Amino acid sequence: MLYDAMINMSYVPVDIEQAVIRECKRRRYSEKTAKTYVFCIKRFIDKSPLDTV
Repeated sequence: MLYDAMINMSYVPVDIEQAVIRECKRRRYSEKTAKTYVFCIKRFIDKSPLDTV
């Protein structure tokens, strides 16, 4: 039963910036640290080689 539920799970798009900020708040990181993480993740995604395929 659980296996069937896992197969039928649909993909839910997530706003990466908000998800990172929310996780940083949960971990009680400073606002500056959260902004740095968001900047690094955006930069990594923008330079992703998957865009060139």
